[in-house]
Amino acid sequence: MSEVVGITMSEMLGHLKYSDYLNVYEPAEDTFLLIDAIVKDKLFLRIKKPKLCVEIGCGTGSVSVVLSKLLKDILVTPPYFVLTEINIKAANIAYSTCVHNGLQHFDIIQT
Repeated sequence: MSEVVGITMSEMLGHLKYSDYLNVYEPAEDTFLLIDAIVKDKLFLRIKKPKLCVEIGCGTGSVSVVLSKLLKDILVTPPYFVLTEINIKAANIAYSTCVHNGLQHFDIIQT
């Protein structure tokens, strides 16, 4: 996948090791389709001005990171992000992805 909202997947997930992918779903075509759909809805997001974003089954957290970077460019006040994940190891990886990419207003919930 090429650059999206000023960042590549390799930059976004560059902090992860090969062994991390034994515990979390590696972003694949379905992830990229979702990210593409979010980017194409930029105008809708600008109109709606979301204050809360929830990602269920966040895996690496890459979708929320892309959405946060997109919203940072179009909103004055960034929304709060809640990422959920059933797998505690994946939840920890999502947390590290959010921190690595400068997400400030978020929680990760194992559920």
